[in-house]
Amino acid sequence: MTYIPPYFSRVGNVFYSLWSIFLYFMSLLFCTNDYNLNQMQHLNATHTLVGLLTSDTYRLLQLLSKLQVGTVDGERVRESQEEIAELFHVSKGKLNPLMQALVAVGCIQKYRARSGYVVTPLGTQVIDYIDQLNAMEQEQQQSKLA
Repeated sequence: MTYIPPYFSRVGNVFYSLWSIFLYFMSLLFCTNDYNLNQMQHLNATHTLVGLLTSDTYRLLQLLSKLQVGTVDGERVRESQEEIAELFHVSKGKLNPLMQALVAVGCIQKYRARSGYVVTPLGTQVIDYIDQLNAMEQEQQQSKLA
């Protein structure tokens, strides 16, 4: 049975269907080659896309997306982990596993050793889909109030 985070279980069957479609779509995107398939098999349960969507890791992904700045090589996050931890209001010890989880599922990647991170297209898509689900939930709540 598919795990449904509490956030999604309260919004109804329409969102359950969208959630299932989203997970299927993400699995197709993420497992496009043998390397990614092998990498995904080695992840533990806390480092899956499902675990990202209702946790601090998703909020961190949003923050990293907002911190990206344009460079000659493209957009990247220039802040160090200490600076990111300060902006995220957590210790560096708590931030490091969250960053590793995002790297493990492919939502961010290291830019260069000791010089920042890049939010991948998968990370951007995760943010977009969750924003769409949040907008749909707000519409549903407003329609209940009307």
